Amino acid sequence: MKRISNKRQSKKMLALVLTFVMIFMVAISVSAAETTIAKYTSSAVMVNGTNVSFEAYNIGGNNYFKLRDLAMALNGTEASFSVDWFEDSNSILIERGDYTGDVCEAYVPVGGELQKGDGTDKTAYVSTQNVEAPMDGGVCRWYENGEVIGWAAYNINGNNYFKLRDIAELFEFEVDWDSTNNCVIIDTTKPYTED
Repeated sequence: MKRISNKRQSKKMLALVLTFVMIFMVAISVSAAETTIAKYTSSAVMVNGTNVSFEAYNIGGNNYFKLRDLAMALNGTEASFSVDWFEDSNSILIERGDYTGDVCEAYVPVGGELQKGDGTDKTAYVSTQNVEAPMDGGVCRWYENGEVIGWAAYNINGNNYFKLRDIAELFEFEVDWDSTNNCVIIDTTKPYTED
């Protein structure tokens, strides 16, 4: 009788250990899926013919820029947009600026915009913040309740980074690549075209 009891106890213990191992493996794979390495990019960036310094990263072959840096660099152009953060709802609101003539002021700086990074690669976390961008005819949403429903965004050192071409498409400005000069070219006077 005692021998059967020990076998049962051993099987229960083995089942319990295997359960914990499986839970641990799932937790590791989920954690790994939510992060990636952001490669620092030293490419020059021209905005309407002016050289602008950005802290930008390459993720999966695409350039990702800090959202507030883009808003600051495009402020006063046809592609101006504002960025508002709402802590209570963990959400970001991106709105097109009011373009009424020669100048479009939309973005209000909060500090830290357009500061050059340290030149090193970083860990990028998939952003889980709600992101909304009201547009003509509706609202463009990236995330809602932490679920990806649109374009990907990443959090790097507490800042949100978005794929440059996604923002260009949303706010209708041209992005081009000059491989000879290793330069990203942003032109807000021209419409967005697929790459």
